[in-house]
Amino acid sequence: MWVTGAATLALAMDGMDGWVARRTGIESDYGASLDMELDSLLMLILSLLAWQWGLAGIWVLFCGLARYGFLIAGKTWPWFDRPLPPAFRRKTCCVIGIGGLTACMWPWPWSGLGTTLAATATLALAVSFTIDTYWLIQRRKEPVQ
Repeated sequence: MWVTGAATLALAMDGMDGWVARRTGIESDYGASLDMELDSLLMLILSLLAWQWGLAGIWVLFCGLARYGFLIAGKTWPWFDRPLPPAFRRKTCCVIGIGGLTACMWPWPWSGLGTTLAATATLALAVSFTIDTYWLIQRRKEPVQ
């Protein structure tokens, strides 16, 4: 249960820091990048715990490894490293991912609910990464700027 509490606190603070930065006019590309990397690290930790604790199958590791796979693909194929257009979907799917994995850790009295929450997180992230991958593949012949 302590993991659920710590992850819930991290998720709440993650939402607050962006809001505060925007309200005070101190948001930056560096802050947004740092936020994304910390979200990715939290997702990796939560997905590893969900798998190791038997709350979800090995498939849940997609949540934690997708971002790093995306980075490796960008180093392998330069066209894959191009900037993506802004999309609120990415933030939403990240929240669903972290929130679903966080809720998965709770000792629910209903059998299978934790797995269902982890599956929902994984599906949301898979859809988001698929959309971005498809967008990049469509533009692979265009010059990278």
